[in-house]
Amino acid sequence: ITTLDVSNSGFEDEECRALCEVLKTNRTITALDVSNNEWEDGECQVFCEALKTNTTITTLDVSNSGFEDEECRALCEVLKTNRTITALDVSNNEWEDGECQVFCEALKTNTTITALDVGSNEFGPKGSRTLCEVLKTNTTITTLNISRNGFGADGSGWLCDGLKKNTTITTLNISNNEIGANGCREWCELL
Repeated sequence: ITTLDVSNSGFEDEECRALCEVLKTNRTITALDVSNNEWEDGECQVFCEALKTNTTITTLDVSNSGFEDEECRALCEVLKTNRTITALDVSNNEWEDGECQVFCEALKTNTTITALDVGSNEFGPKGSRTLCEVLKTNTTITTLNISRNGFGADGSGWLCDGLKKNTTITTLNISNNEIGANGCREWCELL
C-alpha cells in the first residue's frame, strides 16, 4: 500500500495512536490523507511525533482537520525538520494571522515542499504580508493555492511584491479573495 486515505474517519485517541504506530514503522506509504478528521490537541501531538520519524510520506493532506493553534504549532515543528513531504494540503483549517505567522516561520526553513495548498483559511491582509516574506526567498514551491483567504486588495499588493522576487512558482490559485480593481491591477502588473 502506497496511498492511504483515512479521511472523514472520525478518529479518536485510540485510532489515532494505532495509525501513528503504523506510520513509525511503515516504509511503503507515500501519500496520506487524514483530512476531515477533527483532531484534538493530544491526538495531533502523537500524529506529528510519528511524522517526525517517518521518511516515506511525500504527500500529506490534513485539510479541514481542525489544525488550529497548538495543532498548527505541532505540524510546524514537523515541517522544520521533515525532508520528505513535498505536497502539503492544510486548507480549510480556519487559520488566522497567528497560525499564518507560525506556519510561515516553518516554511522559511523547509526546503522540500513543492506543492502547497493553504486555501480557505482566514489569512486576511496581515497573513498575506507574512506569506509575502516567505515567497520572496522560497525556491522550492512551484504550485501554490491561496484561494479563499480574504486578503483583498491590500493583501494582493503584499503577495504581488513577494511573487515579483519569486522565480519558482509556476501554478498559482488566487481565486475568491475579493481583490477588487486595485488588486486586479497589481496582479496584472505582476503577470
